[in-house]
Amino acid sequence: MGDQQLSGELALALPGAHANAQARASGGQLQLALTDAQQLQRWINGTLKRWLPAGIGPEQLPEPWRSALWRGQASLQAGWTGPLHTDRLPRDWNAKLQAPQAQVQWPAASDLPALQLKDWQLALAGRDQAVTLSLAGAASSADWSASSRLRASGQFGSNRQGPVADVRLELAELQLSDATRQLSGQLTSPGGTPLRWDSGGLTVAPGRASLALSARDGTAARPAAELAWDSTRWSNGRLESRGRATGLALGWLDTLLVSPAAPRGPLAQAGLSGELTLQGSWDLSLPLQPTSKNAPATRARIELARSGGDLSLLLPDSTGGKPQVVGVEQVAASVMLDGAQLQSRLRWTSRLAGRLDAELGTLLAPPSPALAQWSWPAEAALTGRVQAELPQFGLWSSLLPPGWRLRGSLQADATLSGTRRQPEWHGQLQVNELALRSLVDGLDFSGGELRATLAGDQLRFDSLKLRGAGGDNGGLLQGNGLLRWSRPDTPAGQAIAPLLPVMTLDLQARQLRLLARADRRLTLSGWLAVRMDEKLLDATGRLVANQALFILPDENRPTLGEDVVVRGQGQPGPATTATEPARSTTSATAKPIRLRLELGLGDDFQLRGQGLDSQLKGELLLSLDPGQPLPQLTGQVRTERGQYRAWGQRLEIETGLLNFNGPYDNPTLELLALRPLPDQRVGVQLSGTALAPRLRLYADPDLPESEKLAWLVLGRPAGGTGAETALLQQAALALFSSRSRANDGGFQRSLGLDELSFRGETQRADGSAQAAALTLGKRISRQLYLSYSRSVVGTTGTVAILYDLARHLTLRAQAGDDNAVELLYTRQYDGKRAASSAPKPKPVDGAATMLKSSP
Repeated sequence: MGDQQLSGELALALPGAHANAQARASGGQLQLALTDAQQLQRWINGTLKRWLPAGIGPEQLPEPWRSALWRGQASLQAGWTGPLHTDRLPRDWNAKLQAPQAQVQWPAASDLPALQLKDWQLALAGRDQAVTLSLAGAASSADWSASSRLRASGQFGSNRQGPVADVRLELAELQLSDATRQLSGQLTSPGGTPLRWDSGGLTVAPGRASLALSARDGTAARPAAELAWDSTRWSNGRLESRGRATGLALGWLDTLLVSPAAPRGPLAQAGLSGELTLQGSWDLSLPLQPTSKNAPATRARIELARSGGDLSLLLPDSTGGKPQVVGVEQVAASVMLDGAQLQSRLRWTSRLAGRLDAELGTLLAPPSPALAQWSWPAEAALTGRVQAELPQFGLWSSLLPPGWRLRGSLQADATLSGTRRQPEWHGQLQVNELALRSLVDGLDFSGGELRATLAGDQLRFDSLKLRGAGGDNGGLLQGNGLLRWSRPDTPAGQAIAPLLPVMTLDLQARQLRLLARADRRLTLSGWLAVRMDEKLLDATGRLVANQALFILPDENRPTLGEDVVVRGQGQPGPATTATEPARSTTSATAKPIRLRLELGLGDDFQLRGQGLDSQLKGELLLSLDPGQPLPQLTGQVRTERGQYRAWGQRLEIETGLLNFNGPYDNPTLELLALRPLPDQRVGVQLSGTALAPRLRLYADPDLPESEKLAWLVLGRPAGGTGAETALLQQAALALFSSRSRANDGGFQRSLGLDELSFRGETQRADGSAQAAALTLGKRISRQLYLSYSRSVVGTTGTVAILYDLARHLTLRAQAGDDNAVELLYTRQYDGKRAASSAPKPKPVDGAATMLKSSP
């Protein structure tokens, strides 16, 4: 048909969009408005799809774009001068696209968050074959946001080989950020950065760029890095480039690797800080897709070295928490590729952190028709060597749990051979002056050494020695073992299975002082054998306590409430019982464990605290089989020469047995503690289990409960005085209250009561006896109090109600053994409260009357 000139007017209205166009010989214009992208998309996928030929339409788009839902508005305005032709653009033309707000909702199967687009503007202008472009906009998703600006100009034409485009990139800016960091980059070059695209590929003229990185709060800001490159070309699937980089801060690692779950980067976690900077260079000529056999030789060289600055390391033990300069002398890394041969090397030298020299050589497979990218074959040969000297590896104590300290020196010399599928190491590993300490836990090992040999796929622990607290007097821990790596066979073409460790470890302890805290001392001897493979962890052994002292903490010491959460230590879970799966020692992904450990308490195992002072003896077996949620404990622990102090008295433990036959935390209890009296055997008896104990008073011959309590507390029958009554009440409260609470009234609080009191038998003024009674009380409101008293010998009880009518006036009513109503008037003199002389009803036998106390 040849060149045709177009003229006329067009008005088009579609669901969610409309357009108007005018074309004249002098010029024309086009206006397109997208008012509802979602409505237009439904029309295209419905009505328009039926009109289009097969193979044309939205179904040709790849997923997830094909199923994405679009929302938003956009507009396009274009204009030109001169006539409009079918085979070429007008001489002068311009176009402007604006999208103030848009959203892309991906299909649910893609599991991608929605994409938000905001304030996008694209401006194009052309004259003859010259074009200018300007682009700006922002995009965001659930966990990131980005903004960019681009400005370029170019000349479009053709030669014998095909179309040619010469573009000058005048400005290119990109800023990326997420919840914890910001990454921004700016590409700049004097006069712009020229690019040329033709049938041979893409060529980028020499230029430079800067890259800045900082945390969102600005606390980890780093100077910008500078990148500069020579001519770079991408042609026929091959990349050729040379350049250099300066100002690369090692601290960028912390900024890049922080996250809400780990707000401190790896350097900060290791106690490292400082401004160590690196510089590097690259020289690349390598294919990134399959090429012909006559292609140029493949080469690549990347080098990185220290350019300045230093690191500081926090050494809390020796410097009082002040950082020390590491004294970095050399940092150098290089990677070289010659054909398929890869060689890499790393060197590190410092005054405080020792020396490291590592080399690695292997073969890579370039892109081929079978695999369109670089790969590392499983049968690729390996060569390498590692030499390390670390005079103070205690520098890395900050990587251990809080409060733990590590000391010692390390020397290693090993060579690498074999293949990627089956690597083999040969060499020696030595650790001297090994020490491990945790003052909080009472652990203090020193004088240790380790000798290990690398042999193929094995690490053999020839000897391990470690002394307990006290140096030469702290006993000795010795051991040896073997750690071997095995890899399951995998069919050719499949990913290599990971290496699986197989370990044997034998340990012997001789008078080893394991714990050396003032309230927790333990010296033991015995042996332990550990065997582990890909299916099971098996541990057997026998440990005997040569000497032990454990002092129980004061039950009244301050403790955090159950609703207190300490940040960084997780949420405290609810209390669980021995049968609940939440307390399981294994998880669904943990290796099954089989345990058989014999425990002997020896002849000097002391337990003190909370009124108890006793020696323990016995033999136990701690066991765990695969599939069991909790360890099982069998055996018996008995007390010898035990004493228990309670209610101001010293009780002798006559019988003390803990029988274990199942869960380790729920033994059967058989305890009898007696007060040494010449004429009467009286005390307390504890039975049941640890989770459901039963405590009762004991007497032989048997006595009434009130008499048992009197003999236990007073050492004689009760005399009925007020002081004795008060003492017996406190003893009863202590007996029935929970001793696991730090504050008073544990038992009564668990019942929801405000009062739980016991009054012993007393003598009335007329000579008659008033029996012992138990009183329960509960404040219903600010003015109303309800109590119930029950005699231990009576058949009925007494209910009393007290109601505050005014500040000094109280109404009391009681019913039961005796019915009465009384009006109480109280007045306070010199800090003491005196009741009015109004007549009171006669006290009821077996019931304890009560007066309300002033606030």
